[in-house]
Amino acid sequence: IIKGIREEMTTLGYNVMIGITDLDVNVEMKHIQLLENKLVDGIIFFTPQIDSVTLTKFGQMYPVIQCSEYVEGAKLSLVSIDNKQAAYDATKYLIQLGNKHIALVTSEKSYTSSKLREEGFREALREHQIPINEELIYYADYTPHSGIEAAKALLLKRQPPTAIFTISDSLAIGVIQGLKACGKKVGEDIDVIGFDNTFISKFYEPTITTVSQPRLEMGKQAARLLLNKIQNIGSENETIFLPHELMIRESTK
Repeated sequence: IIKGIREEMTTLGYNVMIGITDLDVNVEMKHIQLLENKLVDGIIFFTPQIDSVTLTKFGQMYPVIQCSEYVEGAKLSLVSIDNKQAAYDATKYLIQLGNKHIALVTSEKSYTSSKLREEGFREALREHQIPINEELIYYADYTPHSGIEAAKALLLKRQPPTAIFTISDSLAIGVIQGLKACGKKVGEDIDVIGFDNTFISKFYEPTITTVSQPRLEMGKQAARLLLNKIQNIGSENETIFLPHELMIRESTK
């Protein structure tokens, strides 16, 4: 995503600075101060923690947009994917493979994407008349270690899953490790789907079925949206959802 932003902005004579906030709203506010002091021309937020009302207020005064993760209700331009539909499609694929006991490994943090992916998962089960087993929904963080713990815990349930949908490839890697440690063959005994189509997903063993986001294009569109606001702060806000793709690999039958 950053590469896409850089390619677009540097072509137009802008320098790109990266600010790491560690999800700290106070650090985000310090970056906003750079705008207020005219030290930067605009900000692209990736995972804003500022509330929607405050974000909207800043967006009316300064060029501020959201990319990938976003705060629902904030009146800003944004570019992302349809996370709910992407999760729905991934879960539907697991159902089409014949699975009726499908687990979800998601995040307990309040990311919009996590919430929407869980909604898509639940909707797919409901539409296919598969009862939602709350025991098979495991809240973790985004680390492989957490994925290992999730896999082991899910296998101990009264009705263990025959498939697991995870909301990130890092979680999928951990889940696969955990399943292997318990003697399960991924793609045969249990299907696993990740999310993000990160570089390692194509080279892991087994290769990971995952949801791909057009990250480079996302960055380019974010740069375009920001440039629009730099040129005219009063320009109409745009919401862009780019297409996703399910990459079928060895971790599913």
